[in-house]
Amino acid sequence: MKEIEELKNKLKLKGCSNKTIKIYCYFIKRFFAFVKKAPEKVTKQDIENYLLTLINNNYYSATVRLNGAALSFFFKHIIKNNLETNIIIPKREKKLPKVLTKTQIIEMINKTNNLKHKLLIILLYSSGMRISECLNLKWQDLDLENNIIKINQGKGKKDRITILAETAKQYLKDNNKEYIFTGRNSKLTVRSAQEIIKKAGKRANIKQPISPHTLRHSFATHLLDQGTDLRHIQKLLGHSRISTTQVYTHLTKRDISNIKSPLDK
Repeated sequence: MKEIEELKNKLKLKGCSNKTIKIYCYFIKRFFAFVKKAPEKVTKQDIENYLLTLINNNYYSATVRLNGAALSFFFKHIIKNNLETNIIIPKREKKLPKVLTKTQIIEMINKTNNLKHKLLIILLYSSGMRISECLNLKWQDLDLENNIIKINQGKGKKDRITILAETAKQYLKDNNKEYIFTGRNSKLTVRSAQEIIKKAGKRANIKQPISPHTLRHSFATHLLDQGTDLRHIQKLLGHSRISTTQVYTHLTKRDISNIKSPLDK
């Protein structure tokens, strides 16, 4: 399908990541397998029926929204019609991020014997990095003297810096390889890292499902709990908008703990 190649090129020109390009192309292929029509024959109703099918099959709201975004981009920039202006996309679900307590995270670290796995947990929690950013870390990105981590080309292709915990330094042993976290052939994969975090959670007897991103959420929430300014947290996390960071104000116990129940008055 030549339109898929056009889509890849347009997304590359837009500066999208390889992950975004792969996801968009996958969603478009699935849509046309469903609708069984040539692109120019597709109607607004076809698109809405497809999105409705995803909803009825219990796909996450975020997945349905991403499908809608891919279809909007495709019909606007590749087919060049006005279908994208009429597509109805479900509202974003307003769910609070799941966070762990500091005690739970320390238990995960203590119950992990593999030093490299221990370092992964420590860095994810203590720096607030995304998993992809953490796995892309190179030895040259660490400023051990000033306790700073330089993140190159993070989400949105932006460079930024974040903090390096003093505790992490004792586990940073140069392996004479380019990346800090390496697998059998090159750097550690996202899937392997996810499995490491999942198993660490089980060892720590944490009942809720956790992922590397849970540690990022916990980092932000705990910083807010200890009184760190929201703007500083925004910069450390690499959020473009302060509104994205403000979700953590709903999780912090700092202000809520000072409110007395009317029953206790």
